[in-house]
Amino acid sequence: MQDGSLDFNNPLTPANDDKLMVARLDTEGIPTAGGYYDIDELSGFISENVVIDNLTSTSPTSALSANQGKVLNELKANIIQESLVYPTLLNGTITTSVDAIRYYKDTIGEIHIKGTIQNSDGTSPCIQLVTGYRTTIATSHFTVTSNNNNTLDKAKLLANGEIYVVVPDSDTVYINLAFRAV
Repeated sequence: MQDGSLDFNNPLTPANDDKLMVARLDTEGIPTAGGYYDIDELSGFISENVVIDNLTSTSPTSALSANQGKVLNELKANIIQESLVYPTLLNGTITTSVDAIRYYKDTIGEIHIKGTIQNSDGTSPCIQLVTGYRTTIATSHFTVTSNNNNTLDKAKLLANGEIYVVVPDSDTVYINLAFRAV
């Protein structure tokens, strides 16, 4: 549109970015076949109840048009929380049925590992995280043992996805870790 006029069939074209478009409505508030008013047709005529069809409008008194709602809905992020992953435990490590070890990636990319494990001596990995759920560098996190022992131990996460946890004899370790995934 070289002449700078409004494109009433597609109000979101670059030619219309700096123009205000107001839908023509009949007496019952239903859009008419006439499309949109040009702003010049409306001078001295706009009231607070006008439905503005301009996505850049910041007017707090103007209603959101159906077109604005549709466009904004299509642009929103459809974030779906990933399901919990129950990992295969390695090297004789077991979990409890009450609080089984599990992990998931949240909507901002952090990995959360929660649950209890038993029978891990810390010399071999008890869990292997899959690609996309791993840390960038080796890190250590505190864990708490239960069964009236209540001591602090540590879980070590390696960049290759291996997790090492020391579980004292016949004890249970509760893990609650969070870290940014690569």
